[in-house]
Amino acid sequence: MTPHKLPTRINPLMWTIGRIITIPFFRLGMRLRITGLEHLPKDGAVLVVSNHLSFLDPPLIGYAASPRKIYFMAKHVIFRFPPFGWLISRLGAFPVIREKADRNAIRYAKGLLDAGECLVMFPEGTRGTAPDGSMLPGLPGAGMLAFEPVVTVIPAAVWDARRVFGPVYVRFGPPVYILDLERVPRNRRNQMSIARMMVAVEGLLDELRQISPPKPAQ
Repeated sequence: MTPHKLPTRINPLMWTIGRIITIPFFRLGMRLRITGLEHLPKDGAVLVVSNHLSFLDPPLIGYAASPRKIYFMAKHVIFRFPPFGWLISRLGAFPVIREKADRNAIRYAKGLLDAGECLVMFPEGTRGTAPDGSMLPGLPGAGMLAFEPVVTVIPAAVWDARRVFGPVYVRFGPPVYILDLERVPRNRRNQMSIARMMVAVEGLLDELRQISPPKPAQ
């Protein structure tokens, strides 16, 4: 798959099989704890914005969001191995070139939201490495997509996914209110909306840090 060739929609059978297969890993191995799921709408266009600390974050959020099926951007280089690219594209992943403004990926993301799907984005753009989970500055892409018609923005936080035997936490929060920014000039609007999203995600992270404090740096 080339970076500009966008994938097919989620394959329902493969999605169901994948969820069944991962139940022992997430529930028993990682001891996944999911809270706040009541905030995630059961249908309609949803943009979930989350922190990003581990390569397991997308499948963890996807598992936690069930029965909703989620789509998410993944860096285009992981699609270079065709069998793996074929598999993840049918489980909701589509490629994005991070080094530039990838209009094809943004266009596909808009199409998903217009179709009433659930899209997960990691506004930091890459995985954070701070031991305490401190977030990197948010990029404006999610801020732009948030203003697609009838989109609900839901913050989420993943915590302790780097622990081998967990417990691992995924928490969803109440919708982020941005409707008052619609008449603000676009560039400023995008920056203001992403700032609100990052504050909401950081608030969820703080709650999870109270449950499971970060380990001191060695």
